[in-house]
Amino acid sequence: MNPTYSKFFALLVEVAGHIGELPGRTAQAPGPTGQALGGHAPPPSRAPTTSDSALVPSVHYILDDSFSDCIISAEGVFLINDALKEKLLEIKPTGVTFAEAHVSMSEQFYDNTGNNLDWVAPHLNWLIVDGTVAVDDFGTALGLYTLVVSARVWERINATGVSFCRAVEYDITSGPGFLGPFGQPRQRSK
Repeated sequence: MNPTYSKFFALLVEVAGHIGELPGRTAQAPGPTGQALGGHAPPPSRAPTTSDSALVPSVHYILDDSFSDCIISAEGVFLINDALKEKLLEIKPTGVTFAEAHVSMSEQFYDNTGNNLDWVAPHLNWLIVDGTVAVDDFGTALGLYTLVVSARVWERINATGVSFCRAVEYDITSGPGFLGPFGQPRQRSK
């Protein structure tokens, strides 16, 4: 454990959409199965490296509803707004890199927002998380779908604005067994 970071939080992040395909692009999963991802972004478990030339260097996020938080997710992919990215860059976090995200809106988005055709897709940044939980500022747990961040990162996320994102203190001694059914915190037995 990095002595600089003594407290970590597992984030239950707002989901406002789903992952879409990038036209004309395919990706090869870096995992052991090597299955093709059909244009989807590579799994966010680690940042693409020079040996991953087949990986898509971006992600396509399709909004299905409006959102208010500075961080959103879908299928293990986490996206942040520009204000949060700037706050994070000030502290030079470990375990994460940033990439461009392509954002569009689905028909469901317009249905959910009153068919307001004046909506413009927001600019979002993809968090490529490759850190180790409870060591780096960013890591993923529970099969990549739970983002675990250091207290200093959570402070910046919280200060930038969250209404739906929930933080549960991550117990670094018991590992990822901190959530029960439906993402609710488990009660610890004494």
